[in-house]
Amino acid sequence: MKTKFNIYKLFLLTLFFGVLFCTQLFAQQPGFSGTWKLTEKTNLSGADYSNAVPAQIKLEQSITELTEGRTEVSPDENTPGTTSTEKLPLETGKGTIGTTADKRKIKTTVQINGKVLTETNVITLPNSTDTAIKIKEVSTVSDDGKTLTLVKEFENLKDPNDKWSAKGIYERQ
Repeated sequence: MKTKFNIYKLFLLTLFFGVLFCTQLFAQQPGFSGTWKLTEKTNLSGADYSNAVPAQIKLEQSITELTEGRTEVSPDENTPGTTSTEKLPLETGKGTIGTTADKRKIKTTVQINGKVLTETNVITLPNSTDTAIKIKEVSTVSDDGKTLTLVKEFENLKDPNDKWSAKGIYERQ
């Protein structure tokens, strides 16, 4: 009887520390879900576009997909920035294929590795199979989960002189 009691205590103790360990593990990885507001924009190279990074990003992360809402920087104080939302699969190698407002084909892939989210957009010209533009965004969540750093790189594959990159610092709202 005493042996059964000791095994039971050992099982409960192991279960307790297992739950505690998992809680600590998940607490250390805050995830991307939430609303992120731009606090600082820096031009890293090339042309300095005012709308290079969004004014606000809203992310909802699940196991299989990422819902991404973006509010672009407004051209002036009286005009609100445009907002767009899309759902992106998180499976490696899968992506979404769509069409931009100006009839360009766009393939978007997303990958999350710990605290780093990488989104790549490859855009082709209308009525063409040639890739024209590649946009890569790498977002990193800080250890405390309060800050998101987005680095965006734009490359026109038809014109090697048309490249730029920008960085945005966001605070979780």
